[in-house]
Amino acid sequence: MIGRLRRSWALSEQWAIDLGRFVFRGGGPEAQLNDAIAFFSRAFELAQEYQQHAVVRFAVVAAQRWLFPAAGWRTFQGLLFNAVTADPASFPVAIVLFDRHVAAGRTVNRTAARSTIESIVARHAPLGHGSEVAWALWMAIQFAVALFDQTAAVVSSMEDDVVALLALDANQRGLFSAGALNTTTWQALASAPDALGGEHWLLAYEGNRKGWLQCPTVGTHAFFSVLEANQISFYDPTRRLVTFEGAAAAVPGGALGAGYS
Repeated sequence: MIGRLRRSWALSEQWAIDLGRFVFRGGGPEAQLNDAIAFFSRAFELAQEYQQHAVVRFAVVAAQRWLFPAAGWRTFQGLLFNAVTADPASFPVAIVLFDRHVAAGRTVNRTAARSTIESIVARHAPLGHGSEVAWALWMAIQFAVALFDQTAAVVSSMEDDVVALLALDANQRGLFSAGALNTTTWQALASAPDALGGEHWLLAYEGNRKGWLQCPTVGTHAFFSVLEANQISFYDPTRRLVTFEGAAAAVPGGALGAGYS
């Protein structure tokens, strides 16, 4: 079935109008794969022209229309890897797309995934971009992607609580080689006398809660001792990303909020 992306009030930029006019021919898997390649190719071109806009992110959201058989999945996941490399903010929806295909019996190319994850970490960790690194680590955890020692070393240098917790989780799962992740800085933050009253309270409490770090003051803290006694946790390692069923149902439609403009 031929379809177009509906345009909304948020899609007033020329790049959005251009992508909104893209005609998806539908048909069989081969035709859909050709559509996907053409659509992402155009999105990557527009992303170069409109570098301050979420062009690639829009393309990944629109890609929720597709569920490819094994023959097209290899190429499609390559498009997704390129997308998250270009715009790591695309990770949440891209991971859902990976998850959906895995649930349908496809496999993730872990070599390509590792290359993508490590490229993003290498680029963003030195800049202190916690969100980008956190999503990269989350993908490694979700799809059991083992990472090289250099990635562990770069991540170890970040004083970002979410990044640290994800790295510690990945380490416990064996995604880093033994001893590659240096937890010295994080342990020092958790051991500080005022750790639970400062900006790194999440790392201190949750690291201690999971047994990854030691925070000596949890047991005597008026608030956190109660949380500990009631086994309250802020990070559940067993959870996966929620599937964006509403967003998927809206494609074709692709109406995005202002955050994507």
